[in-house]
Amino acid sequence: MQDILTCAMGLDVHRDIIVACLAKGELGTDPEIEIRSFSTLVPEMKKLRDWVLEAGCHHIAMESTGIYWQPIYEMLEPCFEGKINILVVNARHMKNVPGRKTDMRDAQWIATLLRAGLLKGSFMSSFSDSQHSCSWAGLSPGNNESAGKRKSAHINKGNPYLKSMLCEISWVISGKRTLYLSGWYWRIKQRKGSKRATIALARKLLTLIYSMLKTGRPYNEDCFEQRRKRCERKRAHRMVNELQRLGYTVVPPN
Repeated sequence: MQDILTCAMGLDVHRDIIVACLAKGELGTDPEIEIRSFSTLVPEMKKLRDWVLEAGCHHIAMESTGIYWQPIYEMLEPCFEGKINILVVNARHMKNVPGRKTDMRDAQWIATLLRAGLLKGSFMSSFSDSQHSCSWAGLSPGNNESAGKRKSAHINKGNPYLKSMLCEISWVISGKRTLYLSGWYWRIKQRKGSKRATIALARKLLTLIYSMLKTGRPYNEDCFEQRRKRCERKRAHRMVNELQRLGYTVVPPN
């Protein structure tokens, strides 16, 4: 492997413990390796943060089961006034990279791959489109088709933490009647009920989030308002045509 970073840290995150490996050294030389362990309590995570600052490490990658990475990410993100690169990496991707020594700990392997520039963030690199991300989160309907007819199907199983969080956000949005997404929710609810409307809005939210991360563009409520007005104009035009076809004279308002 050809290193591209002089300093990198790998974190192997579990429910109760964080194993951290700091790999630091000049390019083209074997780095100095230092491994420390921390608990996941706040005072211990602060010790990890202080070590990152002391080492001047601006590049960190972590592999985690479930959602245990989130408080660590929040603790480290403000380091160096936000000038820090933190990746949550895909464990499957790391296992597919050859060259790991049998006695190398997971945290050291993460640091080694990061130092060589062989890691990418797991969310964007794992999903080719928004539909795949929705399926992973458990927000896509299952495939239940027989004799060419599509039957009612339950949503597929997925990441329960992400699905629960998005559904809670959807419930909050539904109460903000001035928002486009709230209006969209209530239209779905009238036809399919509150439970399906909540899942549908959660799926729409994840699709929007994926698009924002993919394009780098912030969310803009105005674009939905413009779309709503276009739909209203088209609907009014259809109604006018129908009335004129029936022999009525339609006079536009002043």
